[in-house]
Amino acid sequence: VGPTDAENPELHEALRIEWCKTRARAKRWQEDIELVREEMRRVLAYHKYKADEWESKANVRPALPDDYREGVSAYAHRQADIRTTMQSICEKAWRYVGTWIALEKGLMVDDAALEHEGVDES
Repeated sequence: VGPTDAENPELHEALRIEWCKTRARAKRWQEDIELVREEMRRVLAYHKYKADEWESKANVRPALPDDYREGVSAYAHRQADIRTTMQSICEKAWRYVGTWIALEKGLMVDDAALEHEGVDES
């Protein structure tokens, strides 16, 4: 783009279109980030819910003979432990996601600045 291109309407239109497409892409990216964060929150809540559910089943069968009740209790505790472990693994794997998102948002240009420089001036 040189001084002779400053008044070229086709160039302005092409740049405006590219700017709009890039802005839409950035907005979709931000939406995807929020969706992933919500999905991560739900996964952690689900594992906790299932662990609590299995723990509550550990002592529910009073009519069973002692050896069966012991087996049922051991199975329920094992399932609860599996869910708790899965929750811990997810928490450990995702522990830096919030930091990465904050860094990404810090690198992005403020949306208000984009709108000031964008389509409104054409």
